[in-house]
Amino acid sequence: MLGFRGHPWLATHGQRAVELLSEYSPQGLSNTAWAYAKLQIQDAPLFLAIAAEAELKLHHFQAQNLSNLSWSFAAVQLLTEQFMDCIGQASLSKMVDFDAQALTNTAWAYAKVSYIPPRALNPLLEQAALKLHEWRPQNLTGFSWALGSLTFRSRTLMQSISDQATQKISEYGAQDLSNTVWAYAKLGIVHYTMLDSISMDVMQKVAQFTPQNLSNTV
Repeated sequence: MLGFRGHPWLATHGQRAVELLSEYSPQGLSNTAWAYAKLQIQDAPLFLAIAAEAELKLHHFQAQNLSNLSWSFAAVQLLTEQFMDCIGQASLSKMVDFDAQALTNTAWAYAKVSYIPPRALNPLLEQAALKLHEWRPQNLTGFSWALGSLTFRSRTLMQSISDQATQKISEYGAQDLSNTVWAYAKLGIVHYTMLDSISMDVMQKVAQFTPQNLSNTV
């Protein structure tokens, strides 16, 4: 669909999809929302119809489908607290199956709408703590940013993220470094070993920094 952004065909596609959504599988619903979100197309009638159909089938959704659904609706700013609660409830029994990207996407969605479904945060944090050693820099950074945005201060988890970040700091890009510093500053948590590593890495990569990246690291 990447070649069709802005094409009139998409409006027709969305209208026809709404008519057929009852026949969509959970993955089909999730993939459709994800595709439109990646294209930054806020087709409200389509997303609302997807939400209504998904609520009927959430118990059949797999972990990745649930996280992609949260991310997609948050990305186009159509994620309501009611729908978030439904996804959060469905996620509780499947959180153990959430991989690094699913956990990061879910946390990002919570941060984007500044809302955490009841009972959903602790299982998310527990799974993150168990799987941090598997995470890539983008996951570590994205999860830190989400916690910073939510102003949720978990010193134990942030310490663990710091330890992982310090080991992988050479793999961080300018945006990763910037967002990491911002998140820890927002939470008022200082990890000197990580900051020393970041400082050295920033000096090597400063040419890659945008003005926003630089302002976040001061």
